[in-house]
Amino acid sequence: MTPFDSPMRLQQTMVLGLTTLVLLGGVGLLMARGQFKQEPKFHGRLEDLLPKPGEVPDWDVSYAPIADTPEIKAKIDELLNYDQGVFAIYRRGDFRVSVYLAYWRPGKMPVRAIAGHTPDVCWIKSGWECVERNEYVHLIVGGRSTGHTEHGIYAINGQAEHVAFWHVAGGEIISYHTKSRPPWYAAITEFLHWGRAIKQEQFFLRISSNHPVEIFIKSEIVQEVISQVPGIMAPSR
Repeated sequence: MTPFDSPMRLQQTMVLGLTTLVLLGGVGLLMARGQFKQEPKFHGRLEDLLPKPGEVPDWDVSYAPIADTPEIKAKIDELLNYDQGVFAIYRRGDFRVSVYLAYWRPGKMPVRAIAGHTPDVCWIKSGWECVERNEYVHLIVGGRSTGHTEHGIYAINGQAEHVAFWHVAGGEIISYHTKSRPPWYAAITEFLHWGRAIKQEQFFLRISSNHPVEIFIKSEIVQEVISQVPGIMAPSR
């Protein structure tokens, strides 16, 4: 080690720290000045993206308040503040599929705020335990693959729930790879990716069942849902 090693390391650390402060300051300044105006691409109703009663033979459909979902019961951070939300429960005998779908118009919420309300955060805060967790499982639907799919098994009071979920922002499936809250640098990565247009049009789709994902993904209900919600299916090649 030469006598110059320590000063050089100190200088590198200071440069890195100053760069981070400049980036954070730039992000904050641009966010304070407002976002680029974006027009929503989705103009429909979420209910119309889900199979309605009588449309899928042998399945019973009921609707529950969004307040009954773990995402709302957790009551963490800010309110989800969505523009539309729907929670539908499909049953065929002892086979159950629960579909939670929410939508935010452009300019409503930053991406990282929605990413903080995944089952890895909200369900755990609501008393569930994560038993198994997988990332980027590509599921085949009608001969096509879904985009990056987050999958986990969560349990509470002896009840196991198999969950698949997707967060779509600006037509892209989002994951911070942390299986928890977005990291501290999420504001920087969002700005570098989208610039001032940080608050994208967003969908959050969560499908859960009392049957494994390999089984419920094949059901008519689930195949219909994930083919209708924008951004879930991988682009055709």
